[in-house]
Amino acid sequence: MYDLIDQRVRDLPAFEHRTLMRLRRWVHAVSQSLKPPAASPDDPFGRAMRLLDEGSRDDLLILRPCHETVGESEAILVALWRLTRVGSDALARELAARLVGAVRTERLVLAISASLTE
Repeated sequence: MYDLIDQRVRDLPAFEHRTLMRLRRWVHAVSQSLKPPAASPDDPFGRAMRLLDEGSRDDLLILRPCHETVGESEAILVALWRLTRVGSDALARELAARLVGAVRTERLVLAISASLTE
């Protein structure tokens, strides 16, 4: 995750760039409506974001889509998606548990995993 902090968005690998922009667009949409969209069974990315929104233990700073560099919270979240994508399940669950606690960990990792097939 530390390899992403302060990196230029335009220089990110494709997967990391796409994930970061999805995170930013989701949060930006929420900031416009002042409430998260309802979690839909056919939207695993939205479910994952909703779990993060409802259960994050710390404030997560997600920048606007136009921001040019990757922030710390964003790097952590992109790393979580990346760990899940490459099959580092134990590390993904450990990071997820730090973000949302043990109760939501499994649901978060499953939603992230499902979002990778979209």
